[in-house]
Amino acid sequence: MLSKGLPMFGDVKNTDKSIEQYIKPAFKPITELNITPFEEIEVEDGSPMYPELNTEETLRLLEYKRKKRAMGRVDEMYILDSEVLLRAPRDFFDKYESIVKELIEYIQDGLSSSGKSGLIERLKKDPTNKENKERAFTSIYAEYMQYNSSSKSIEYSKLDLTGKSICLTMAFNEICGLSVLEPLFNDKRIREIMCNGPHDIQVEIKGHLYKVPSCKFRDEAHLMALIDKLYASVNRVISRTSPYGNANLSDNSRVFAVHQAVAPQGPNLNIRSHSEDWISPDQLLEWETASEEVLEWLGQRIYAGMSFIVNGGTSTGKTTLLSALCGYLPNNKRIVTIEKYIELKMPKGKLVAAPMETIPRKSIADTSIEITLRDLVVCTTQMRPDVIVLGETTGSEAYDLAQAANTGHQAATTVHSNSSKEGITRLMSLISQSELIKGKEALELLSAGMDIIVTVKRFAQDGSRKIVDISELGTEVLATEAGVLYLPVIPIWKFVQEKTANPRDPVQGTWEKVGDLSESRSEKLGLKYIELK
Repeated sequence: MLSKGLPMFGDVKNTDKSIEQYIKPAFKPITELNITPFEEIEVEDGSPMYPELNTEETLRLLEYKRKKRAMGRVDEMYILDSEVLLRAPRDFFDKYESIVKELIEYIQDGLSSSGKSGLIERLKKDPTNKENKERAFTSIYAEYMQYNSSSKSIEYSKLDLTGKSICLTMAFNEICGLSVLEPLFNDKRIREIMCNGPHDIQVEIKGHLYKVPSCKFRDEAHLMALIDKLYASVNRVISRTSPYGNANLSDNSRVFAVHQAVAPQGPNLNIRSHSEDWISPDQLLEWETASEEVLEWLGQRIYAGMSFIVNGGTSTGKTTLLSALCGYLPNNKRIVTIEKYIELKMPKGKLVAAPMETIPRKSIADTSIEITLRDLVVCTTQMRPDVIVLGETTGSEAYDLAQAANTGHQAATTVHSNSSKEGITRLMSLISQSELIKGKEALELLSAGMDIIVTVKRFAQDGSRKIVDISELGTEVLATEAGVLYLPVIPIWKFVQEKTANPRDPVQGTWEKVGDLSESRSEKLGLKYIELK
């Protein structure tokens, strides 16, 4: 049944016809359609694609989804979801393109004449706003599902109900959403969407990459139109004079685009989604990111004031882990977060100041003010913080964070590298970029300010993410036989992986404790006379 107060526009509310005549609640279970349920699909070892359905099977799946959704509200009748796109034939949607193009023009004219253009304008400014999307889709679906054109140039009226639903959702995605990417964007299982030109779309699901053959843009201009729409919503632009850049959408998704001026085979677009909710240590335990003993050990020492670094390669879950570990901070400590683009989620109940982010230059020619991470770290020290959380250390701000950690502040950050040893080396080089200290002084500053480094890894064989190493930063700078200075890392916890017969088997292993904090570090944190596990 339709929900009461269904928003509509045009003449639909004055007609005797009701969309309810199109609703057929009875439908067969999907197993009776000879289609494997999505959650039961087994992807072949090493395959970059889900098993493809043929055209007839895809239509049966869409019909099933339409009838199933018809039992709910109209705004739930969105049948083009990621499952369809991942399994449909490459050319499945091509036959609808000309119909959708004319339907878009007709709908836009109807929206303008019915006073709904304001809603569409709001969606242009905020293309990820769920509430506005639901209102727009409900209105469009209610109006045009019944639409029968007298014009022979529009073939929409000749389609069956499933065909109309397909065309309506495609038109809606173009007008109000993220074009062909909208179904993928709505799926919370998909962590990242990657467009390598207009015809090659890939997604990351549970740590694995898959191609989406049926999802493609018409051409480079079609993809650039979406890029322009996304960046315009945050008052940014991607052009020949500013050919690439990051942006954060209102739902906290991070976008990175490359103009075709530097990508001759077509523009590139990456959209990385982040959880809307804080990820707790309990969820890390459920995902087997670490054992209960490891998390308890970390939690007790973070609560006591230990400064820490989360280290790992690209897409290993560093930001998620950093956010989760902040849950161990005392509720009565004032926390200030700094990021290039706001992503961190802090747990409820903490004394968190308003998060701060950088102000980048909009283009190479832009002469307006630029606020860097280093500027913000310096600014933060004047805000009476107990804890400074820097989302990611990528430059000379490493010096100012280490200084803050040496002046009574607890500090936490992430850094990109593949091992604990490499992470410390990278941080030393970043501190040296400040040109204030280098070499031995930089290592000594880092050792005095930060206490441990936690390395997380994403395993290729099953996509899982696990803490693989927890090490203490050494307290004394050493030198190799060649005279190269380095700061040793002393292992405390190690993940020992078990051997498996199949490279696609889930990663199994145990966390072994191989050391503990040094006496000097424990005394610094006030843990010397407290018996901890």
